[in-house]
Amino acid sequence: MTYRKERAEPGYYGRVKDFVVGHHGIGSIRFLGETDLRGVDLESFIGIIQGRVAYSVEKPLVGHGFNGTAEMTLVTLKFSYGKLVCRNTQKLINSKALSFRMQVENNGEEFVSYDPITGECKWRTNYFSGFGLIRFKAKGEFSAGDQEVDGEAEDTDQLVYMRFRIN
Repeated sequence: MTYRKERAEPGYYGRVKDFVVGHHGIGSIRFLGETDLRGVDLESFIGIIQGRVAYSVEKPLVGHGFNGTAEMTLVTLKFSYGKLVCRNTQKLINSKALSFRMQVENNGEEFVSYDPITGECKWRTNYFSGFGLIRFKAKGEFSAGDQEVDGEAEDTDQLVYMRFRIN
């Protein structure tokens, strides 16, 4: 991070408006409002890999620093259409996208949008602690990004949203 802007405008990095960090083709996080970036090494601060985002600094109090309202975007979530049909319009419903939306909302977060053409999915949370997608591979095992985790799964190859809490 260059500090030219800080020299020209003292205190600038203490109040960066709508700061966005992301990984092209995978996803991003937009911290809404002002964020304090002073003393943050962005290279080691946040990790965005396919299906998962987490940060490695000590978690601040809710509403402070990077633990405030954030809008998350994941790319390449192209869900295939299931066999659900809307009663009113008789159009096919994307059941996996609907399931993803319900999981986001069940976690108390706000689903913003899903674009089936680009595979871009957006949602907001009142505090950021990490987020990710879990892909169930077979009964009894699933992966979170590139990490294998023990667990139980009803179906194989099922995509499920999960919030990761960073302690």
